[in-house]
Amino acid sequence: QSVIRTLAAGLSGSGGVAGQASVTLNDLGNSTTATITDSEVNGATGVLVSAEELAPDAGDYLDNMLLPDLIVEAIEDAVSGTGFDLSANILSLAGSIGGAGLAAGSAAVADNDIENTVTATIVDSAVTATDGGIETLANSAAEIAAMTMGVGAAIGGALNASITSNDIENTVTAAATGATTLDAKGAIKLAAEDASAIDSLAFSLAGAVGAALGAAVSDNTVNNTVKAYMQGSDTDMARITGAGDVTIQAHSSADLNGLSTGASVGAVAAGATLASSTVTGEVDAFVGAHSTTVDVDSLTVSAISDAKAAAQVTALYGGIVSGGYNHAQATIAPKVAASVDQGAAVTASGAVAVSAQSHVAADAGATGVNVGLATAGMSKAETILAADVQTTIAGTIVAGSLTASADNSTLAGE
Repeated sequence: QSVIRTLAAGLSGSGGVAGQASVTLNDLGNSTTATITDSEVNGATGVLVSAEELAPDAGDYLDNMLLPDLIVEAIEDAVSGTGFDLSANILSLAGSIGGAGLAAGSAAVADNDIENTVTATIVDSAVTATDGGIETLANSAAEIAAMTMGVGAAIGGALNASITSNDIENTVTAAATGATTLDAKGAIKLAAEDASAIDSLAFSLAGAVGAALGAAVSDNTVNNTVKAYMQGSDTDMARITGAGDVTIQAHSSADLNGLSTGASVGAVAAGATLASSTVTGEVDAFVGAHSTTVDVDSLTVSAISDAKAAAQVTALYGGIVSGGYNHAQATIAPKVAASVDQGAAVTASGAVAVSAQSHVAADAGATGVNVGLATAGMSKAETILAADVQTTIAGTIVAGSLTASADNSTLAGE
């Protein structure tokens, strides 16, 4: 449960020229591993191999920072109604104000990255549960909350940029590999799960009697690799020699919310307001080559991706001459695969089910207002749904029934 909390704030003022930049850069990269290797394990009531890297069970973002009440109220007002999560692994705030008589420049930047590796494995081992089950579980939950607010004001010319860039790229694996033999009276489960979330807000205001130029950018990406599998090697078989229900499951869920708001006001006013939320990555569950199951009740192999991406931009440009470009894009394009591969042999007395599922919800909106004697502007909103969902059976299966399915549909409740 790793935590990073950062605040960068700056104020500059001058009768002539003033410049100010506030930048916060945060990187989180942990490796969490639980493994049984080259061992013989006999658990009378069951065996659990578990690795977890979770979001913190901490208080509110603002409760853990020594901020004046005025700042706290301003932040709470800014995020009210946005669904912005103030309790996360990485929480960063960058604020910048620049004011001058002649010219003022201001920039607020927050760049945040999470790249965790969570692994739970049984390797080259014999594991037996005489009166229970065997579970190999890898679980990751990573969250980023980022906010940037920038203001530039001057009589002559004002320039402001507010940028937040956030990336989560985790690798989560649950596996039984090599010369491994699993035998249980109860169920056997190999499960890898990741839940990632990003809340991002960028606000930019540029105001001048002369020329005002502003930019607000919110860019968010989740690109995780989540895998659950059993697989032997060229020289050794991975075996399940007895069990009740056997489950091999990889499940990834992502929730991204990017919001950009910009305003430029002056005799000449221009700007760009951009928001992008992208979910890619790989979700894979499989029975690999050189693997076998015998004397099991059932086998379920499932790969599931639940992805929600939202991007919203709102902008105002006002002046004698004004122009602006506004673009919101929400993209969901993971690869989701479930398979029984060539070289695998599965025997089950009951059902064998192999399924790959992608559940998506994407929302993009762009609103731009240009006011002036001469105006030009463009607002564009895009949703891109391009999940690659595949179920493959290439191995040998002997079972009471066999179901293979691939599904690409709307996320429940959306």
